[in-house]
Amino acid sequence: MMQKYKEKRKFLRVGVKQLTSIIKTQGGGYELIKESLKSTPALINIKDISVGGLRVESKLQIKKGIFLELTIPKVKTLDAATVTCEVTR
Repeated sequence: MMQKYKEKRKFLRVGVKQLTSIIKTQGGGYELIKESLKSTPALINIKDISVGGLRVESKLQIKKGIFLELTIPKVKTLDAATVTCEVTR
C-alpha cells in the first residue's frame, strides 16, 4: 500500500535558474551576468503574490535586474509551473 506524503516544510522549495542578463550597476555602468547551466534548489518564503509579481524572502542573494526562471512545484490543487522573473528590488 502506498502512503500519501504530507508536506511539513514551512518554506516552499523551488528551483531557480539564472538567465543571461545585463544589469545596471549602482555606479551607472552595466554588468553582464551569464546564464547558469543548471537550476539551484532554494528555500523561499512567499510573502505575497499578485498579477504583477510576487515578493519572496530567501537566503539566496540575487542582484536587482537579473532574470531568472522560477520552477514552482505542484502545491495542493495548483499545477507545477516555471515562470521567467525579473528581480526588481
